[in-house]
This record gives sequence, C-alpha cells and structure tokens, in this order.
Amino acid sequence: MSDPRSLSASDAAQLGQAFTLLQRGRAHDAQALAKSILRRVPQSPDALHLVALCCKALGDAGGAVAAFEAALALAPTHASLLANYANFLGAAQRLPEALALYERALAAAPTQADHWMNFGLTLLKSGNAAEALDALEHAVRLSPAVSKIWQALGSARRATGDLDGAVTALRQARAGDPCLARRVRERNCQVSGSATR
Repeated sequence: MSDPRSLSASDAAQLGQAFTLLQRGRAHDAQALAKSILRRVPQSPDALHLVALCCKALGDAGGAVAAFEAALALAPTHASLLANYANFLGAAQRLPEALALYERALAAAPTQADHWMNFGLTLLKSGNAAEALDALEHAVRLSPAVSKIWQALGSARRATGDLDGAVTALRQARAGDPCLARRVRERNCQVSGSATR
C-alpha cells in the first residue's frame, strides 16, 4: 500500500514548478498549483509547506500558520519546513516559538549552516548574545565561505562587546562579497544624510 502523503512523479514535477513560480514572485500562481496538488494528495506535507510559503508571500498570516501547522502535523521532523516556519514566526516577533522550531530543525539537520545562522540571529534579537555567538560561530565553521554568515557573526561579536572580533568578521564578509563594502557605504551615507537633515 502506498503512502497517502507520497506525490506521483507528475505531482512532484508540478510542485517543483510551483516553487519556481514562488521564487519568481508569482505567489498567486504558485499557490493555485499547490492547492491543485493538495486536492489530489491532501496529506502532502510538501504541498502544504508550499501553500504556507505562498500565504506568507501574499500577506495571509492566518493561512500561513494553518498550512505550516498542518504540514508539521504530517512531517514533524522536516528540517526545511521547521526552519521556514521559524523564519515566519521570527519575522512576526514570536521569538520563543521561533527558537523552539529552530532547535527542532537543527536536531533534524545539524549541518545546515543557514539554520544555524537564522537561529543565531533570532537568539540575538531575543537578547541572548552569548548563545547567538556560539550558534553563529558554528555556522561559520560549517560554511566559512558564506559572507552573510560572517556578517551575522560580526553583529553577534559586536553585541557581546568584542569590537575587534566584529571588525575581523566584517572584513571576512567583505572579502567574500566585494559588493558588501559598497552596500555598507551606501547605507552609511543614507544614515548620515538623514541625520543632517
């Protein structure tokens, strides 16, 4: 007997197309395609996950929560699902709930550097700078070539009072992303320009 959550090859291909549509900013189209898959496979956590992401993109917080919760009920250890729901909750300032989901995502996928980075940034937002520093240092060890992780580590080091370490991390971020220096300069000019008005 087949798993009622399993997608056929055709449905899996359509789900991939729907993810591509979402990435291209076509959330309505992606959601319609995901919902058509759900009509055929109502217990697909992957299709529910996509519906949740579409709802998030469309500003439907209630729909996103409902779809995330339904997907998690079917796939409670799906690392990407857990992390995306944590990202959503963190953006809504529901930090304790987000942190709990990141912990579950990391238990399921302990080598996923992006999950460690987002966990660290959420710890930082919640005022746990020391724990954030540990998480972000671990993320850098997992993916030392990713500039945004170095940038996050710089923020955590600054928050813990390690200004020299923050400068070192930001230099590393800039070395991996030459455009970063320009963006920082532009942001600083905008801030200083608005301060003089």
